[in-house]
Amino acid sequence: MAYNETFIAHVWPVIIELMEMYIAPVFNGRLSYNVAKTLIPPLGIYQSQDGGGNNDDHINQNGWKGLVTIRCIDTTLLGAFAKAAEVATALPTMEHSTYDIVVKTQRPITLPIERITQGSVYTAGLVVELGIYPKT
Repeated sequence: MAYNETFIAHVWPVIIELMEMYIAPVFNGRLSYNVAKTLIPPLGIYQSQDGGGNNDDHINQNGWKGLVTIRCIDTTLLGAFAKAAEVATALPTMEHSTYDIVVKTQRPITLPIERITQGSVYTAGLVVELGIYPKT
């Protein structure tokens, strides 16, 4: 495929599509971008970890690479880590009809306990490097 000047505008819509298709089922559909839509655990939140990623272009070939954090929130720390393990299992299955998807899990993350009206919630997660490249 020839170099496409509009490719970069398609990156985050592709990421959102992939997250909805492959990661949202881990949380029974309770997956949000940046800010939680609900506080009913278990739930997941994903966001850019590096300000939106970067071009990873090659000669006559578009590409994008970036870090995405997927936070897993549950009522117990072990529950949060169990969801992170489910996410880790789902990530390598991600496929797209138009783009090649490259996934590399970089590191785990934990966050402090959060106290909310309903009680405490625990967060564990993964920082993942995603690569998106038009199929050739």
